Amino acid sequence: MFDIDDLGDSVVSALLVLVLLLLLLAAFLVVTAVLYVVRTWAKYYPEHRTPLLIALAVCIGSFVGSALLYRLTAVDWSFALGALGIGWMLLTCLVVDLRNRETLLPEKTNLIHAVLHSPWWSEESPVETEREPVAA
Repeated sequence: MFDIDDLGDSVVSALLVLVLLLLLLAAFLVVTAVLYVVRTWAKYYPEHRTPLLIALAVCIGSFVGSALLYRLTAVDWSFALGALGIGWMLLTCLVVDLRNRETLLPEKTNLIHAVLHSPWWSEESPVETEREPVAA
């Protein structure tokens, strides 16, 4: 009928599946973050060298500080400094990427294309002329 040992086995297997799913999610987030940082560095490094290098220095410095703090004091929360460095790097990459994203800029067209391929005598002309009302 109902055995208490079967219930214990099912709870353990459910917890094991939950832990595996959380590990898979964490691995996905780490890979996504690393790819985002690499893509941002590859795309914007020549133009925006200073903020990216400062973020890299803060990230490496926080990991070194975290290791030294753990070595000297052996407190468990010292690894939070490394997480702050990673957060700083991700935030800097996000700011640099958002600053240079061209989603709100108009299309880049030259003057010849703008003049020759736009309607000249339509109502939507950029220069509005004042018209007198026509008597009916």
